[in-house]
Amino acid sequence: MLEERTDLRDGAGLYRSLGIRPVINAKASLTVLGGSLMPDEVRQAMERAAEWYVDINELQAAVGRRIADLTHNESALVVGGCAAGLTEVFGALMAGSDTNAIRRLPDTTGLKDEVLIHRTHRNPYDQAVRTSGARFVEIGREGGTTSEDLVGAITDKTIGVFYVEATWLPPGALSLDETVLIAHQNGLPVVVDAAAQLPPVENLWRFTRDRGADIAVFSGARI
Repeated sequence: MLEERTDLRDGAGLYRSLGIRPVINAKASLTVLGGSLMPDEVRQAMERAAEWYVDINELQAAVGRRIADLTHNESALVVGGCAAGLTEVFGALMAGSDTNAIRRLPDTTGLKDEVLIHRTHRNPYDQAVRTSGARFVEIGREGGTTSEDLVGAITDKTIGVFYVEATWLPPGALSLDETVLIAHQNGLPVVVDAAAQLPPVENLWRFTRDRGADIAVFSGARI
């Protein structure tokens, strides 16, 4: 039995009871800082939802339809952050709806599994893509990427192009617009890692509806 009870209404006190020091976030909506703070209406909705059992598959489908409508997209899926979303997306691009192939992942034997990525876009978070079993093929060099680099890297095993949208990346990559144009000319989808691109809320449809990317994946942020 616990020697003392923690007041669950005092969030800072709850953390301190575990020996964790609350911090003031003066940086950004970063996963390592907890993403973002939840507005009151979100917490209240979670509390009400926690009072009932529902079929999770039905919930995911219904929430996905609602979010897609709100964000002007064809479809949407709630995931546990951008990294989880990237693993889901590239697993789906390789295995599709083949149940046996899905269960074999990350074993990609017999599957197309090559993902094109600008060399300047490589970063520690791209492990989320590799976790699915997909293999990266780098295009370009530190000094930059040409359209010929992208076209020349496409093979019969290519499943798509991975594009990272972040201000901290070195320059030299093709623009997203040019990447989308070339990829679509070759029948390939473009997946955007937009983890820290919220706010503004408009980014939820800017990369897809407005700029033509096929999928954009985000981590949580207060918008």
